[in-house]
Amino acid sequence: MLVNQWMTRQLISVGPTDTLASAAERMARNHLRRLLVMEDDRLVGILARSDVLRAAPAGTNPFSALGVPATGFDKPVHDAMAAAVVTVPPDLPIEDAARLMSDRKIGALPVVAGGRTMGLVTRSDLFRAFIAMLGENQAGLRLSFDITDAEDAVSFAVSLAQRHGMRVASVSTFEKDGRRSAVVRLIGLEPPGMLDEVWKTGHRVLSVVRWDGGKPSPEP
Repeated sequence: MLVNQWMTRQLISVGPTDTLASAAERMARNHLRRLLVMEDDRLVGILARSDVLRAAPAGTNPFSALGVPATGFDKPVHDAMAAAVVTVPPDLPIEDAARLMSDRKIGALPVVAGGRTMGLVTRSDLFRAFIAMLGENQAGLRLSFDITDAEDAVSFAVSLAQRHGMRVASVSTFEKDGRRSAVVRLIGLEPPGMLDEVWKTGHRVLSVVRWDGGKPSPEP
């Protein structure tokens, strides 16, 4: 999956000379946490709700229905915006975008190609992408279990699914505290005895979550 498949394309922006009061009103009206700052179709910054709150006069809420008084809050956007903006290309894999957000401790990345701002990808967009990747709106189960360093988790998952008439939706692996684990999402009706087979192959089952096409049901 790539960033351009999940980014927001309908962008709402402000100019660097617009007032912070007008930017706050635009955020509140459109239920946004941030605005791109554009000048002559060029990205020059990003303004977050936290930036607006820090710049607001003491004792005021710039996002309330009453707004804030113009006096003391007519500063331009460029006084509060972040000018050093981290951007990504539209063909960046979403896992790289997630890693970049985590490393930089930021909640959104403008998507830029050839100097043109094409969209904005946020943490919420990535959450939607990962949910879709895991196929969690379809009946089946998610199985987590230990694997060895040399083991091919994909081959194991495919073989397991084929033997039991299920379909592999996704396979991921990770390492934590020196232990390698696999998370397999299987689609279809779970046959009796499948989990017993996993245990018999020497894999320690860490968790099982089942879906009936609705909410997940973790195994007690």
